[in-house]
Amino acid sequence: MAMRERLRANGNVKTAIKISMILILFFMIPALILIWRMMAF
Repeated sequence: MAMRERLRANGNVKTAIKISMILILFFMIPALILIWRMMAF
């Protein structure tokens, strides 16, 4: 019973990490484009 709960918690952590990575990429790409634009001009 305890192992199953631990596995479920581990899965939740993995999904949370994936979601945070996607959000970081989602915010980083426009920021990088803006910085690149400012550097170009």
